[in-house]
Amino acid sequence: MDMKRHYYEDVQLFTSGVIVFWFCAFIIFLALFPLLFKNYYVYLANYMAINVIVAIGRIEFFGGRQGLHAPDLTIGPWHLDTDIDFYYLLITLTVLLTVAARNISKTRVGRAFIAIRDADIAAETMGVNLVLYKTLAFAVSAFYAGIAGGKNITPQYIENKLKASVYINDAVVIGDRRKYLTCLIMIDEDNVVKYAQDHKIQFSTYKDLTLHDDVRKLVQDEIKAVNETLARVEQVKKFCILPKKLYEEDGEVTPTMKVKRKFVNEAFSELIDSMY
Repeated sequence: MDMKRHYYEDVQLFTSGVIVFWFCAFIIFLALFPLLFKNYYVYLANYMAINVIVAIGRIEFFGGRQGLHAPDLTIGPWHLDTDIDFYYLLITLTVLLTVAARNISKTRVGRAFIAIRDADIAAETMGVNLVLYKTLAFAVSAFYAGIAGGKNITPQYIENKLKASVYINDAVVIGDRRKYLTCLIMIDEDNVVKYAQDHKIQFSTYKDLTLHDDVRKLVQDEIKAVNETLARVEQVKKFCILPKKLYEEDGEVTPTMKVKRKFVNEAFSELIDSMY
């Protein structure tokens, strides 16, 4: 059964990859369209590209706003499954690409780029194929832009998805200048107590409840369900349940019972550090 499921996943991923390839080829064609024409065709090509991208983003098959999910990257024995692994990979690529960029001007292609930059009409007179080298310049610049790209993670977006669970009253996502995301969870006492009673979980205090393995498993399943809807870099890798209630009178939560991020970072710094 697992082999069958993996087979269908591989087929779906391959099919998605083929579709995305041809879609990218279409977008590149639209981007190069202005090289052949002038005036309002530039506006037309860009307008079409924007609308196609927006339309694709609304199709669930393509993963919506998160895009397609690809399997973790493996290079030989090196399995890249954390942000720090990708950081080392990108540092290596940055050094290599910087050296390549510095030396490209010494090649025939680089000299053609410079000639087109200085005077494309004169370059064409000298026999430089403008369409070919402008296309190549576009591809090179797009490649560098893709390597340099990153994603800015908004913690509130992830926290709101976690708080949609009936068992989670509040959540604070930690990840600034950290190698992966973690989360501090404040459970919904009423719903978790009812869950504990229904499943005959023994506890005497609020702290006992938060430390119980079954309660932790309950929260872990909720986080896992949310992670499945997020991009890899947005997924919560580890979490801790706050072992005490927080009160507005102590300045720990807002009047609407939302955890104060600054307070949590200071008061539970050891708990946060234990997750890294």
